[in-house]
Amino acid sequence: MRQLLHFLVLYVAAYGALTGQVLFKPDPIIVPNAGQWPDEVLAMANLDAARVWVLADGLRFAARLPGESDSVVVWTERYVGAQGGTLDLNPSSHPVTYVLGRGAAATVHGASQAWVRNIYPGVDLELRIEAGRLKTWWHGDAQANLRIQFEGCEARRVPRAPEVLELETPAGSARMDAATAYDAQGREVNVQWQRTPEGWILHAPGAQRIDPTYVFSSFSGSVSDNFGYTATYDLQGRTWLGGVAFGTQYPTSNGVQANFGGGGVDIALMLFNPTGTGVVSATYLGGSAQEQPHSLRVAPNGDLVLMGVSNSLNFPTTTTAYDTSLASQPGGGSLGGGGVVFQSPTDVVLVRLNPTGSALQASTYYGRFGYDGLQDVSTPHYGDEARGDVWVDSGGIWIATQTSPRASSP
Repeated sequence: MRQLLHFLVLYVAAYGALTGQVLFKPDPIIVPNAGQWPDEVLAMANLDAARVWVLADGLRFAARLPGESDSVVVWTERYVGAQGGTLDLNPSSHPVTYVLGRGAAATVHGASQAWVRNIYPGVDLELRIEAGRLKTWWHGDAQANLRIQFEGCEARRVPRAPEVLELETPAGSARMDAATAYDAQGREVNVQWQRTPEGWILHAPGAQRIDPTYVFSSFSGSVSDNFGYTATYDLQGRTWLGGVAFGTQYPTSNGVQANFGGGGVDIALMLFNPTGTGVVSATYLGGSAQEQPHSLRVAPNGDLVLMGVSNSLNFPTTTTAYDTSLASQPGGGSLGGGGVVFQSPTDVVLVRLNPTGSALQASTYYGRFGYDGLQDVSTPHYGDEARGDVWVDSGGIWIATQTSPRASSP
């Protein structure tokens, strides 16, 4: 399934000896070129999801290919007819030293803001890093000269959203939002992307300032194939993601199950902090056969409640569970589950984790012989087999799902 780029990635930090730690990386900055890169590069911004090279006549992006640790895809945003700008940066970060070889080194200071002056006569490009995103501002009264060509990717305007340009690359998709533009008096001007024979333009009559923002979507950091089914949030503003992982190389930390259970596919969960800059926990959840999450909900006390399906005889349950054993049935054939083909009948599973995902509070099977929790449909839309929902409040937990004609729920 196509994976997308995003500003949410895994961060590297030390594990605490006794308590789980949120994994972080340093804030991204714009680093000037002091001889550590080729001459055409003015600066580099190491964003969470991509590395951006600032050129005199454009921006060059590099992002890792999904599932590959050492392969990248590169695309360039080229400003047609540009005369070539110069970098203007006020260093404010900690020093960064690059060893150049033969005893030489370059020590530079970066910043969260920089300018490329006079890319076109009288037109400057301002670059800012805000919340892990690259935000650009075009300044000047000759912005009608701006033409953009994209090399190494396909650009298209999003239907019903002419201010959004979507870029399709082998590594996934990125988006350029041209959110606002202003004239010389500070009044807002309507802006939209338009395609011309010379390239894409930002059509904003009378504008002297336009602010495109680059938005990337997410890698889970998994080497094993994985994709998502459900997500939710809690009252702290943190985000839970629920999906599946097809193998042993899903990155786990601070969770209830560090290792892959087997059977080809396990549930995979991740909890991100409120800003999306750290992973609070990441865990497998599954037994020796197959699992799939259908719905997530956060309880009033912050616990995560999950509803899904499993055909594992050893799915992790708690001792006080309603049912600690799978209603196994010989034969039964196989049934597609929207990305997962279950080779034997399933039960619904209902799981409750603590607010950080580090402890299993409750877990139970629920079902009888057959394919409980799956919709047995002959011509579904993608994922229809995995439809289902869970709701939780102070009064209890409700689930809504379906059994196939081959199932008999209690």
